[in-house]
Amino acid sequence: MALAAPPDHEDQPKRRFRPPIRREAPETTSRGLSAVEASRAERNKIKRPPLKVILWFVMIIAVGLVLYFRWESNQVESSRQKLLTKQREAVAVFGQQWQDIRTDVERWTAEIGGRAETDHVDKEALAGFDVRNLSGIYLRLRKDQATDSATIKEAAMASLRDGFSSCLVHNKAEPPTAGAECKDSTECEVGQFCNEYARCAKPGQPYNLRLAYRAFSALSPEFEREVREAPNGLTLRALDLAFEDSKRIDLPIAADLLAKAQFFLVVVDERPPPVSAPTKEGAEAAPSPDDVDAAAGVTYPSRVGLYRLSDKKLLLRVTRDPKIDLKLMTGRLPTDSVSVSASIQRQAHSCALANEVKKAAGYAADGTL
Repeated sequence: MALAAPPDHEDQPKRRFRPPIRREAPETTSRGLSAVEASRAERNKIKRPPLKVILWFVMIIAVGLVLYFRWESNQVESSRQKLLTKQREAVAVFGQQWQDIRTDVERWTAEIGGRAETDHVDKEALAGFDVRNLSGIYLRLRKDQATDSATIKEAAMASLRDGFSSCLVHNKAEPPTAGAECKDSTECEVGQFCNEYARCAKPGQPYNLRLAYRAFSALSPEFEREVREAPNGLTLRALDLAFEDSKRIDLPIAADLLAKAQFFLVVVDERPPPVSAPTKEGAEAAPSPDDVDAAAGVTYPSRVGLYRLSDKKLLLRVTRDPKIDLKLMTGRLPTDSVSVSASIQRQAHSCALANEVKKAAGYAADGTL
């Protein structure tokens, strides 16, 4: 039997040679010294302090915060008491003088603003008491504001010198815009204050009651309440600085002028409270109804009261509503602006009112401008 021939290797597919995969055993030995490796592993661990240490740390922080806030509270209370002590000392020096005058002027203002009375002119007393050359106190407000102490004070804080006082009293002071520029009274010389024109100036005559209310506000119960309710040392520091400025600048000036004042002059206007004109968003603000009326020459009666401070005697009480038309006098108003025209008309009416008071008191032969 013949043997089969061996298969031809050339007819079988060729196989690629694949070297065997070398698998190395994991390294079981440590690199370097075992002590160094142990130290490295120890450093890599997250270390946490013991619970006892944490508790002690928290307790120390808590005790420290309690002691700090108690110290802070004591400091605030100490500052509060020091400021209240300084206020009581100032009240002892200036308070009684202001309180006596304030009580009288507020009572007289409420009387003039109350029920309408007939005219009263004491010409015999006025003959030797020419207020045009004397020092005094002045206040002007609306009838609805002349009701009680709170409303009178609020109105006084917005009261300014106007054409009435300027035309009635001979003020020898410099113009209010002649002084140096200022932002606060601390920038002015002794005896001066920073006025509504941001200029240093001495108070003119008659002395506006607004300045007295502002100066003595540091002695008021409202200021004391602010001090007692101040929540922290920063607020108390601000109040203390305001008090020191008032004590150094405003109080001496106000006390000196009140001591020299010989009369109280009050004007109560019977005009209604101002009404704001409605405005549309993005549109230019329209003139107020008051300005429109004033520019058109609409006026209201004004009650004028004059009191002598030495004996608290009423010297003059009159009600006047002088009519003056600048268009008839000059042909036209010098401006087409409603607000400016209203201001000019008010000043002219106030000056005419002063001339009416001069006539009633016998100070002038006529009331021409």
